[in-house]
Amino acid sequence: MKLKRIPAISVLTFMLSTGNKRRIAKIFLVVLALNGHNVSARPFQNRVAPAPEPVKPRCTQVGTESQPNPPVGTGPGWYLGLDTNIDQRILGGKIQAYKIKWSNGSWSPWYTPGVNDLDWKINHDGTQRRVWSYFTDHNHIYKICYNR
Repeated sequence: MKLKRIPAISVLTFMLSTGNKRRIAKIFLVVLALNGHNVSARPFQNRVAPAPEPVKPRCTQVGTESQPNPPVGTGPGWYLGLDTNIDQRILGGKIQAYKIKWSNGSWSPWYTPGVNDLDWKINHDGTQRRVWSYFTDHNHIYKICYNR
């Protein structure tokens, strides 16, 4: 018995209206085979494109209370204004938190850029600055994240 050729578009329209994708794929393969196409079920098995891997930042603490980072001097520009991106320009990463070792030997609490780090002193020209301005002349530690 010879099977009648069925227009693929008719079958596809019917299959899409039923909603069962696995069944649709199998039926469509049969229709293609009946219409003389060379088909294989393998391409339809588990053909879900993998989700792109999210970019995970690599984070680390630089310095410790027992081995802090030394003062960096005025060259890098930590003392300049309220810019919260200066860490990315100077260090190539985003500081998540930092601490300052004061002249009396005590450590500050953790400061978070843009949250709780507005310096109580102002620059000589009247502009405000962040507490990380003390990186210029105080020991310090920070937690920083770099994108891969």
